[in-house]
Amino acid sequence: MEDQSDLVYSYGIKRPGELQRKIHKASRRLLGNQLKQLSGQGIIHKVIYDSSN
Repeated sequence: MEDQSDLVYSYGIKRPGELQRKIHKASRRLLGNQLKQLSGQGIIHKVIYDSSN
């Protein structure tokens, strides 16, 4: 398996669900916690789009 940090770049993953499907051993809760920590440290940037259109 590829290095997990490379998944986002090589596959263009933009949503946590997409990432979870690529990393079968990781639960959605684990990924959510990890993404929250990475965002808090400024390693990744989370963008929330308005879905009320």
